[in-house]
Amino acid sequence: MKKLKNFNLPLKLAISITIMAVLFFRMDPHVISNMVEHFKAAAWGYAILFLMAQLLLLSLRWEILINVGKKHIGFVDALHINLTSQLANLVFITSVGGMLARIGLSVQQGASLFKTMIATVFDRLMTLGALVLLSAVFLPGLAKYVQGAVFSTLTGYLSLFIITLFVFMPLFLNLVVFRLPAMKKLRGKMRYGVRYLKIMMNNPILFGKTVLISIIAQLCFFVSVYGLISSSSN
Repeated sequence: MKKLKNFNLPLKLAISITIMAVLFFRMDPHVISNMVEHFKAAAWGYAILFLMAQLLLLSLRWEILINVGKKHIGFVDALHINLTSQLANLVFITSVGGMLARIGLSVQQGASLFKTMIATVFDRLMTLGALVLLSAVFLPGLAKYVQGAVFSTLTGYLSLFIITLFVFMPLFLNLVVFRLPAMKKLRGKMRYGVRYLKIMMNNPILFGKTVLISIIAQLCFFVSVYGLISSSSN
C-alpha cells in the first residue's frame, strides 16, 4: 500500500504536466505573444482571484445539487470534482469531457448514475440561466455598438428565454406535470427523477440559493475577463 501511494504522486505530477503542455500547445501563438506584450501582474492577480472565487462557488453549487435528498459528498470532494471537470473541458475543448468527468467522479463518491445525470442537467441549466440574466443586465450597454434591428431581436430572444426558463417552466412543472395522475404511478428511476425535481422546485430557499450562487459565479468570470481586456487595451 505504501509503495502504491509513493507511485501515485509521480503519476499525478506527470498527468498534470501533460495537461498543462496540451493546453499550452493548443493556444494561438498570437494570443500568447499578446499576453506577454501586455502582461500586467496586478490585472492577472485580480483575474486569478476572481476565477478562484468562481471555482469555489461552482463547487458549492455542485455540492448542493448532488446532495439533494441524500448527502454523498462534502465541499472538498465537490471542489476536486469541479476542478477536474474544468480541466477536462479545456483539454477536450468541449463541455462533454467535463460532464463525463463530473459524472464519473460523483458516482465514484457513492452517488447513483441517474441522480448524477439529473444534477448535471440542473448544473448546466443554472449556468445557462445565469449567463442569460447577466446578458440581459448588461444588454443596454450594447445599444450603442449594434444596429437597432439586431438589438431589438436580441432583446426579444433574451426576454423569451428568461420568461420560459424562470416563469413558464416552473409553473408548467408545478401546475401540470407534477399533478398528472400518471406521475403517482411511476416507479424506479423515473419516480426518483420526479422526486428530485419536486425537491428543487418546491423549495424556494434551496432553488434561490442555487440561482444566486450561479449568478455570482458567472459575474466573477465576467469581471476577471473584463479586467484582463481592459488592462491589455491600455
